[in-house]
Amino acid sequence: AADRERRSISRSLVEAQRMAQIGSWEWNVLTGELRWSQELYSIYGLDPNMPFLTMEAFVRSIHPDDRALVNEQIARVIGTGAPVDFEFRIIRTDGSVRVLHTMGEVRESDAEGKPLIMAGTNQDITARKQVEEALRKSQQRLEDMIRYAPSFIYEIDFRTRRFTEVNEAMCRFCGYPREEMLAKDPMEFLYEESQIRFRERTVQWLHGEKPEEDVEYHVRLREGDDRWVILKVTFIADERGQPLGATVIGHDVTERRRMEEALRESEGKFRALSESSPAAVLVYRGNRHLYVNAAAVSMFGYTADELLSVDFLELIHPDDRHIVRDWALARSKGETESAR
Repeated sequence: AADRERRSISRSLVEAQRMAQIGSWEWNVLTGELRWSQELYSIYGLDPNMPFLTMEAFVRSIHPDDRALVNEQIARVIGTGAPVDFEFRIIRTDGSVRVLHTMGEVRESDAEGKPLIMAGTNQDITARKQVEEALRKSQQRLEDMIRYAPSFIYEIDFRTRRFTEVNEAMCRFCGYPREEMLAKDPMEFLYEESQIRFRERTVQWLHGEKPEEDVEYHVRLREGDDRWVILKVTFIADERGQPLGATVIGHDVTERRRMEEALRESEGKFRALSESSPAAVLVYRGNRHLYVNAAAVSMFGYTADELLSVDFLELIHPDDRHIVRDWALARSKGETESAR
C-alpha cells in the first residue's frame, strides 16, 4: 500500500510538472553530476535516457549571449552558497530558443560551509515572455503614435495641477520644452472664461452628465500668442468616483475661426451692399434661391420667403427659359457672355 501511494504521488508530481512546464534538478557540486526530472529533459528537448549529464553539457545548451550570466551565477553559488533566482535562454537540439526561469538553493554543505548539493527548478516561461514582448511592442507603438501625432495630446493630474504627460505636438504648440511643460499648471494656458468652461464640464461629468464635446477654449501661449482650440477630454476617477485627472486630445482651430469670421464679415458686407442696391440680387444654387434682396422682392412681387422656396425657372417666362438654361450652361463651362 505504501508503495502504491509513493507511485501515485510520483505520478502526480510528474503530471504537475508537465502542466506547469516546471522541471526539477539536483547538482552535485563536487562531481558536476546533474540529475533532472523527466519534464526538465522535455523542456530542454533532450532524451531522458541519454548518458550521464554534466554541468559542462548543461552550459553548452545555454544561449551564447547568456552563458556569461549563468557562469557568473554558478561561480557565486560555489563561492557563497547563496540561492539563485534568474532567467536565461537555451537553444534546443532542434534550434528553437526557450526562455527559462531557474530557482535553486544549497541542500547540503561540508563542514566548512561549502556547498555540496544544490537543488531547484527550471520553468519554461517562453510563452509568457512572448506575450510580454508583444505587449511591450504594442505599448511602444502606441507611445510613438501619441508622441508623434499631429494633434496635441496630454494628461493632467487635478491633485497636483500639473501635466503628467505631453506629446511633442503639445510642446511645439505651447512653445515650451517638455521639462518646462511638466512643471506648469495646465490652467495657466486658459483664459478665465475658458477655465470656467472647463470646470463646468468637470462638474457635469461628476453629476453623471455627458459633457458637450467639441467645445472651444481660448488659450494663451508663450510670448502672449492667442489661439483657439477644441479639447476632447476623458476624465479619470478613483474608486469613489472623485476626479483624479484627465486625458486630453486637442486641435488648433484658430485659422478655421479666422476664416469663419472673415466669411461672416464678407457676407455682412455683401448683404449691406445688396440691400441698398436698386438692382435685384438673387443668389441661387441649382434651382433654389439662397438669398434675395429687397429690390428682387419688389421686382417679382413675391415675399422674400416665397422667393426662397420657389424654383428659379418659374420666375422666367416660358418662352425665355431656354435662354437662361443656355446661359447657365455657358457659365458652368467658364464662359462669361451675358444672357440676353
